[in-house]
Amino acid sequence: MSFGNSIVDDLEETTNTTNYVHVRIQKRNKRKCLTLIEGMPTDIDLKKVLKYFKKAFSCNGTIVINPETEEKIIQLTGDNRKEVEKFLKEEYIVPENCVKVHGT
Repeated sequence: MSFGNSIVDDLEETTNTTNYVHVRIQKRNKRKCLTLIEGMPTDIDLKKVLKYFKKAFSCNGTIVINPETEEKIIQLTGDNRKEVEKFLKEEYIVPENCVKVHGT
């Protein structure tokens, strides 16, 4: 019977169509931390977004490439999770239900 395979294929198709943007925090030491934004749409110019983040949040940042997935990640200094989430939703870069904030 091929019922199991078709259901699994349907689930994989639905999970691939909904890409989430993950906003995480990573501790550097006791007081310093980094905000990581991964899963941004590929049609967005990440350099322009990074430039806006640096000016609006008064922080430093860079774009790094994940060696495992070859995905570009925006890395900001400081804890900017709420501001990034607000910006992504207000500017309609991603749908509201596709932003996941980790470490809250």
